[in-house]
Amino acid sequence: MTLADKVSRYQIVWGIVGLIAGAFGLFYSRGLPYSGAHGAVTGLRHYELRWMTYNGLGATVAIALAACGVAAGALRKPMLAWIAAAGFTVIALQTLVQWRTGATSNIFGSTGPTFAFSLALALLYAITGRLASVATVEASP
Repeated sequence: MTLADKVSRYQIVWGIVGLIAGAFGLFYSRGLPYSGAHGAVTGLRHYELRWMTYNGLGATVAIALAACGVAAGALRKPMLAWIAAAGFTVIALQTLVQWRTGATSNIFGSTGPTFAFSLALALLYAITGRLASVATVEASP
C-alpha cells in the first residue's frame, strides 16, 4: 500500500466521523433556531455523555466540510483536503472568538468540545493534505 493510498483512506475515515458528528448535531438541533447563539448538545444524555454542541447552521457547515474531506480522499485531490482544513479552522476560531466576545456572536452554536473536534479535524486534514501533495509529486514521472 502506497502513501497516497493510506492518506486517502485516512481522509475518508475522518470525513465519515465528521459526517456522523454533523448528522447528530443536525438531528439534535432540529427544534432550535437555525442560526441561534445556542446549540443543542449531542451525545447520550441518559448516560451523561455530552459531546459537541451545534445549531442547524453549524451542523450543516460541518457536514459540508466533512463531505469535502471524504471527496478529497475518494478523488485524491489534495486541494479539497486543504479546503476542509481551512473550514474546520474557521469553525474552531469562531468558537474561540465567541468565548471572548460573548455568546451572542456564536453563529455555529458551538462550545469547547466542538472547538477541540474542529481543531483536530483541521490539523488532520492539513497534515494529510500536505502528505497527499508530497505523494502526488513523488508519484508523477
